[in-house]
Amino acid sequence: MKKQNVVMVYSGDDWDSETPYKNLDTKKYYESTLPLFENKGFKFYKVSARWYDEKKDTFKKAWKFDNGTWTKTNKSIKPDIYWDATETIKFYNRYKLLSEIKNKIPVINNPHFRYIMSNKVFQYAIFKKFMSPTWIVHSKAELKKHIRKTKGDIAVIKPIYGHGGNGVVVENKSKILKKRIEYPVLLQEFINGEDGIPGRKEKAFSDLRIVFVNHKPIYANTRTAHGNYITNFHAGGIAREFPLKQIPKKTWVSIKKIQEKIKHFDNCHYSLDFLFTKTGKPVLVELNCKPGVDLLNKIGNLKTNKKYLEALLKSI
Repeated sequence: MKKQNVVMVYSGDDWDSETPYKNLDTKKYYESTLPLFENKGFKFYKVSARWYDEKKDTFKKAWKFDNGTWTKTNKSIKPDIYWDATETIKFYNRYKLLSEIKNKIPVINNPHFRYIMSNKVFQYAIFKKFMSPTWIVHSKAELKKHIRKTKGDIAVIKPIYGHGGNGVVVENKSKILKKRIEYPVLLQEFINGEDGIPGRKEKAFSDLRIVFVNHKPIYANTRTAHGNYITNFHAGGIAREFPLKQIPKKTWVSIKKIQEKIKHFDNCHYSLDFLFTKTGKPVLVELNCKPGVDLLNKIGNLKTNKKYLEALLKSI
């Protein structure tokens, strides 16, 4: 039986590089789990969105992983399964094309879901009940006006688009007002998560991330800030795997209500990030519709990796 081609599509062009992954953890993750694709009857390719030939529905060249080594092929690759992993801003430029591709072949991660959920303004409009008070700020004057409405001495600034903690500022309000900011941004009331996850003895500023495929929980991890209030792994946060069965009941109640608002989307994968108040109330920080996999190499195990990849392939 002919193996199906799973083609993961990234932004940029790395053809002149020695390997297709700059991030060592991401590289290790795929190198340790790609044999799972082979065992399931798939061939895995990594390609740039720039190499796509729209007329032929093929990619002009590709990276492939053979016997533990990344190699390049100039052979035209026709995808049987399209895995969109492009950057958020680049994704918006390709949304129409991805919608058309979805009508022909399976696309891992529903492009309509990504289109809505990659925008943090849309997220707040949908999940306002579960999040901390938020304002869309277009100028310094608006920032001064709304920051007075937030409780406490600290506030949060977030870009409307973005991932990996890029552009997030969590600081004293007076310092934020002195910063040079590229508007528009989101201003959010700060949630003090210094008590960590309810039920855990460790008291440190931590959030809880649960990763879902087709709305089913696959794995979870905590991320603890290191010397600041930024928990993101790429910004220095310390990540640990967290058993699903230990997630507080109040969090599952919130998750159920959140998923009621997005259950009509199929074939989607995402994470929900929560902070907890001193009373143990879960507060949704954000929905991430492109959760990174490099954490799995750091905190997970082969069983978790296999579970995640099998869920993704099954979802289409």
